Amino acid sequence: MTQELIEDPIPEPIKELLSLFREELSAVSFPDISADILEKFAEQVRSKALELQEAQARVASIKESLDASQNELLQKAIKGLSYAKLFAEDREELVQKLSTISLGGKNSTSRKRAPKSETTDNEGDETSGEKRSRSKKSIAEDTPETEA
Repeated sequence: MTQELIEDPIPEPIKELLSLFREELSAVSFPDISADILEKFAEQVRSKALELQEAQARVASIKESLDASQNELLQKAIKGLSYAKLFAEDREELVQKLSTISLGGKNSTSRKRAPKSETTDNEGDETSGEKRSRSKKSIAEDTPETEA
């Protein structure tokens, strides 16, 4: 995998110093410092930068794959929740549990809040509204029977 760096990780002042050591100071020797030693360390920095660049590309690719997998899971969960709500229409306890599950979006959020609220005018809260109207309907039906 021979890849080139997007940008050189060696700062310009160090490049200038390296150039001076290769040209004008090539015959001069300092303890632990020479053009070869500086170049060796500069090459090590470039190598680590390339390694980092490749790792970041892998991370970006894996992140993209993770995002796609999470989206697929969300779509399946939304579909599963819809099926479960249809299945649970006659099971009030299960409908109540399902209505507390929020998978995101405005409608799901309002459904989640609906059981806590005593009002019947919540937007997007069809399930709770149906239960309330059923409850009122059965109360209305029970009342005339009791009086008759």
